[in-house]
Amino acid sequence: MTRLSSPSLLKEDIVLIDFGQSFFADHPPPNYAPATPLHYLSPEAFFESRTSFPSDIWALGCTIFEIRAGSPLFDPFLGSDTLILKQIVEVLGKLPEPWWSSWEARQPAEEQRKEGVLLPVLKSSLHQKLREIGEQDDVPDVDGGRMIEKTGTRLDEAEIELLADLLAKMLRYRPEDRISIAEVVRHPWFDTLDRF
Repeated sequence: MTRLSSPSLLKEDIVLIDFGQSFFADHPPPNYAPATPLHYLSPEAFFESRTSFPSDIWALGCTIFEIRAGSPLFDPFLGSDTLILKQIVEVLGKLPEPWWSSWEARQPAEEQRKEGVLLPVLKSSLHQKLREIGEQDDVPDVDGGRMIEKTGTRLDEAEIELLADLLAKMLRYRPEDRISIAEVVRHPWFDTLDRF
């Protein structure tokens, strides 16, 4: 058994983050309220103040996109839960019930009527977001070492397909529909990282 203080865990190529809070999953603190940054917060945390291992899968999906893109999937610039939720719906589609009906800030102007039911207009998709990586890089090209890609680097279609598949499975609205961490690490996108 490796202890957390073991020197074997002190490697410069490993980064661990708990998004500002950690606790035993079966013993959340009394009066618990999620403290995860808004742009990593899962829908169940937004609407039910409930987190779980699948909530971490959602946050990890957002993190993987941000690491690969160099910018967040859901822009936290203005820091409003309403604006973050709007971005989530624009990329992933209509929230399931009862969340959709309970979200008072949804805007009818951004909805369309289809068979008598109001649905959001998708303004983007995971595929589109991945295709946009590197498109608007306006930073001078500098050598950032092996950890930073050259400015303007675009993803090829093979990586877009694999990464979109992984993220779509991690960013499913219902926590029970998200893939497990074991399925995440076995996803073929990780097998091809050296190729990209």
